[in-house]
Amino acid sequence: PPASTGGTSAEPPSRGGRLLRAVAAPNPVRGPVLTLRFYLDGDSRWVALALYTRSMVMVAHQNYVPASGFQQGWNGVNLTLPADLNPGMYFGSIENSVGHLPFKVIRLR
Repeated sequence: PPASTGGTSAEPPSRGGRLLRAVAAPNPVRGPVLTLRFYLDGDSRWVALALYTRSMVMVAHQNYVPASGFQQGWNGVNLTLPADLNPGMYFGSIENSVGHLPFKVIRLR
């Protein structure tokens, strides 16, 4: 999430931009990059992506704040995975100022 100043959010409350769908593509993931496609019902200034093990230990996190924001409809972000990330099932979360959505991804060698 964006930084806050003086105890108030740097972003005004949003009336749109709800995350309606999130899909890792391709899934399972091979290689060092996870691509997540997500659908918004309105514009959003930022999203944050986190990836967790089955034990809910965070293994990757990235904030995305493009200059033009994210537009209503399908968008995508890439997350570089840690080089030592073992194959297996992982749980993820994408969030913005309106809410969050979970997703699952399988990592292959």
